[in-house]
Amino acid sequence: MNYPENLENLDAYLDTDLSSFEGDADMLYTGESDDFLNFNGAQSFANEVEGARIFVVNFDVPDTITAAAKIAVLKGYEDGNTALPAISGDKVLVGKDGEGKSLFAKVSGSPSSVTGFIEYIKNVPANLVGMRVQSNKPEQLQQVMQFVEKSPFSSPESKDFFLGSFINENTYRDNIVTVPTPGIILGPETELLMNLVPGAKVSVTFFVGAVLSTSSALRKKRIKAISHINAVGLNNVRKYHAVKPMLARKGLFR
Repeated sequence: MNYPENLENLDAYLDTDLSSFEGDADMLYTGESDDFLNFNGAQSFANEVEGARIFVVNFDVPDTITAAAKIAVLKGYEDGNTALPAISGDKVLVGKDGEGKSLFAKVSGSPSSVTGFIEYIKNVPANLVGMRVQSNKPEQLQQVMQFVEKSPFSSPESKDFFLGSFINENTYRDNIVTVPTPGIILGPETELLMNLVPGAKVSVTFFVGAVLSTSSALRKKRIKAISHINAVGLNNVRKYHAVKPMLARKGLFR
């Protein structure tokens, strides 16, 4: 494909190279018009941040724990691994007191329940555009957030995000960090692990871009089908369905 060298050649480029997707469809794929992708108002992966959905998970950690507690914010598919505590309803286990009594951090979500968000992500894979972490404890922003891609067929692979590395001299607020997350897909194969420090109030904001939705695909395909049926005529389509097997047997249709 010959890309335009300047704006003067743009019209010709659009009329020729972009007039058909034959042969170069993969080179031109941006996600736009893909029935299985829902960009929430954006057009493609090129501007998906414009349609980013926002979900916030809040933690209120008791100051009675003696060390940072590692938890699973997102657990992915159930694999029987109970090594790390996971969010359950409106709480997550973060340790035990001197008498062996369980200590929990309070968990809440916005704009809906954290349970709903977790279950949604398990069933609808989503591209994570970025995250924002805010806390009243500076040490919370020196922790690691770990995304683990797991599989029953191989050892898990992880990507570690050191929150402190996103703080620099140009950061005007020392209680909040914004983390770009290129290539991170939330879904049934993804765990998100993080440490919670004693006494911290933490807000983790997820910016979710494109989601891979079979429900969305079915809805779009039905709309297309109904449009075509209306254009051709319902009776004509039914007649076509009736004669298609006969034509196939005669080798006139495959």
